[in-house]
Amino acid sequence: MEFRYSSVLDPSIYDTATQGLLDGVQIRVHKGRVLDDLGIIRAQKDWREHVSPLNGYRGCLHPGHSYVTILVPECLPDRLEIMGYATEFAFLQDDVFENEDRGADALNDMLEGFQHVSIDGPARQDKQSASRKLQSKMILEMLSIDRERALTAIKSWSKFLEAGGGGGCAAAFTNMDDYVEFRIQDIGSVVLGGFLKFSLAITMSEEEDRACADLLRSAWIVCGLANDLFSWEVEHRDAIRCGRSFVSNALWVMMQENEIDLATAKKACRQVIRANFEQYQDAVKAAKGHHTYSEAVIRYLDGWLHVIAGTIVWSATCPRYNTGVKHTAQQVEWMMNGIPKHLRDDIRKISTETY
Repeated sequence: MEFRYSSVLDPSIYDTATQGLLDGVQIRVHKGRVLDDLGIIRAQKDWREHVSPLNGYRGCLHPGHSYVTILVPECLPDRLEIMGYATEFAFLQDDVFENEDRGADALNDMLEGFQHVSIDGPARQDKQSASRKLQSKMILEMLSIDRERALTAIKSWSKFLEAGGGGGCAAAFTNMDDYVEFRIQDIGSVVLGGFLKFSLAITMSEEEDRACADLLRSAWIVCGLANDLFSWEVEHRDAIRCGRSFVSNALWVMMQENEIDLATAKKACRQVIRANFEQYQDAVKAAKGHHTYSEAVIRYLDGWLHVIAGTIVWSATCPRYNTGVKHTAQQVEWMMNGIPKHLRDDIRKISTETY
């Protein structure tokens, strides 16, 4: 992959937090990080104003490298802001989906919004929920940038929602084999794939998508288990608060299945993550050596290398899962008081011209 918009991230920033999972792996970060922040904060502002308050909410924002910035370091600059918005919207909806009282209705509402999208954009309806209106606005913005890849991303997102939409599991898993199959779907691997294609302007045939599925399995496992490893404290706390007798997390499943303590489960989880990371690296190397895959497929597979590495770094160091990590003073100011229009326009102009 050619690197035009990213730079190498100093390993001292994440080495300790990632617990040896990225030894020898080069991490890159987008140079236009502020565009990602703009999209995230804009999504939060829209949600607060039109849907509901965000008391105590922590999403994609990171003091050093927000979500898309680190997962897709070569995201095309003209779509970095809307990808920040879209991923934050997804996180906001995911938190709603996990609410037992509102989750099913919210999921169905969002799915309907995607199903009414045509080549010309989302269908106009007189009665839309507040979140549907934000969803339509987001879709139109994506379509205005790259209609073909936007429709691919929307189709992927719709497919994810049809399968349950990441609402968490309603029952405890008793073995890791079953849990991993669930987790691959639950992390939104299909959505991430659609976002990656939009971000990098990649077009692939259905046949190429099917050919990639087996290669990507180990990458999806890394994403799911890395998230579980670093979100354990937050998820365990939430399970207790909600009165659940189980935690939808690989560490809990490992402890129950193998009758081990938390420290041993974390060690075992790190071993599975590292093994699957190496397996995916080998798969990508082999794919490049075969010379049978198109340039688009190779770019897509390379893109996933950054997605899984970025997932580890972001999960290990983000405010969402680490209560001791704080947002920057500028981020807090923007979240509380909004971003002045003249500043937004200047940032967009400078960033797109520079990167």
